[in-house]
Amino acid sequence: EPVAHDEMKFTESEKQKMQQIQASYGEETREYLEKFGYDLRGLQCEFLGDREVCYSEHRGGRDLCPHWVDSAYLSLAPKQWSCANDPGTFCTAMCQEGVERVSWMAYNVEWCKETGGCAPQPPVIPMSEFCLKEWSMVPIPPKPCELLDPT
Repeated sequence: EPVAHDEMKFTESEKQKMQQIQASYGEETREYLEKFGYDLRGLQCEFLGDREVCYSEHRGGRDLCPHWVDSAYLSLAPKQWSCANDPGTFCTAMCQEGVERVSWMAYNVEWCKETGGCAPQPPVIPMSEFCLKEWSMVPIPPKPCELLDPT
């Protein structure tokens, strides 16, 4: 179960990396995020080295998003008109490793309340509070050779 963003503790290194990324945004991106905040659309993002890596998490591990997907991209949701800050709608995104696109799904908030059949609505985090953690996935040890199927 992921920890809520407002309950996470960030290191100075993580805060500095996030400040550097935010300082590199163009004016339009910065203004958007200052006004609306970050929305990761149900995905998660972490620092892997000096770059952001976003992913879908599931029981079997993580499916990494394409290299161009980051927290700003997910928040701005380019060309996803249904995701554009309409309080009656929210969107989720999904990545599948090796696929160079993001799958988007839009939900009507009222319909979701009535039916209960929707993905959870992702939180929106103010730009001033947003940060990412360092990569947290524990490497999976390789299987001994004798356990590998030769076919």
